[in-house]
Amino acid sequence: MEKFYLGVAREIITPEIGGQLYGYRPDIFSKIVNDNLNVTAFYFEQGETKALMISAEVCLIQTEFAEKLLQSLEEKFGISKKCIMLNATHTHSGPNTAGETGWGDIDTAYCEGIFVPMIFEAVAEAIESRRPVKMAVSQGESLVGVNRCEISKETGKIIFGQCICQTGTDYLSAIQANDGIDNRTGMVMRQNLLCQSLSLRQTCFVSGNVDIVVGMAVHGSKMALSHTQK
Repeated sequence: MEKFYLGVAREIITPEIGGQLYGYRPDIFSKIVNDNLNVTAFYFEQGETKALMISAEVCLIQTEFAEKLLQSLEEKFGISKKCIMLNATHTHSGPNTAGETGWGDIDTAYCEGIFVPMIFEAVAEAIESRRPVKMAVSQGESLVGVNRCEISKETGKIIFGQCICQTGTDYLSAIQANDGIDNRTGMVMRQNLLCQSLSLRQTCFVSGNVDIVVGMAVHGSKMALSHTQK
């Protein structure tokens, strides 16, 4: 079997203070950076097959904008756009990269000056850092796989929060990569259905809303570690 290669890189995509925060109301603008927004690129390679997974800490990415970005990545790096996954973590405390009705236009200055260049930088670094790895995949229970719901302090059960929406999955998938040299690993968490992973409510902070995502990682990583290939 041909060797499997993985490269991982991360870049900061924090917008300048004063920009519109997309997710709660269109009249909310940032006044402070609570924590940096990031974009993380995972590059996969085995034989002639190459793929990318890109996760950006923004709310949504407009379909037309995403298609143009995928095409540009294909032309720049020679990776078919059919093999590129572009993900938005759905923070409500980041810039407007969606431009839906009622929210105004996409923040073009941000996208052209920070968002797209840093995605390209992360991808280039991920490709450069690739190394042969062994992979492990596992799945564990998760209590965050619900949309706009919360856990009751009294009963410990999931109850509806902001609005009545369908519940999501009770499971979290984790992928671990081990290079066998210095045990450096890359971890990927995947929510099978929609999850509003928000740790902040409406604020004027720029934030990736990372608290819940970190909680997801802790349990999922333990599951993956127990199944790592030797």
